Amino acid sequence: MNERWTFSTSFVYATGNTLTLPSSWYVQEQNLLFNYGARNSTRMAPYHRLDLSAVLYSKPFKLVTDVTGETIKVKKKFKSNWAFSIYNVYNRANPFFLFVDNDGDFLDGDFKLTVKQVSLFPIIPSVTWNFEL
Repeated sequence: MNERWTFSTSFVYATGNTLTLPSSWYVQEQNLLFNYGARNSTRMAPYHRLDLSAVLYSKPFKLVTDVTGETIKVKKKFKSNWAFSIYNVYNRANPFFLFVDNDGDFLDGDFKLTVKQVSLFPIIPSVTWNFEL
């Protein structure tokens, strides 16, 4: 935008990873067992996110009034900046991995298998102060 502000953005997109999920299940000696289909026959949802950042740099000089009353520019002793960022701006629940979970009881007739998704890293804002002498 100007000498003191910089802005950046990053958009990441990747097709979903492949995995092998059970194609059928059965119970043997009170143990739940799975039959698996072809290897890597399932694809998770695509991965995508948007990251934004802005950096505000300090002024490299400060104005000082000398003994004669004249204002002069003096180089500052250290530089600093403030960095503001937002990771995963639209808070997408990107799949990290999937697993098969069972609910209910087989003997009661309310047994159900479901595939559940685990996601990491929701929207994460951050503020950082950087400095150097």
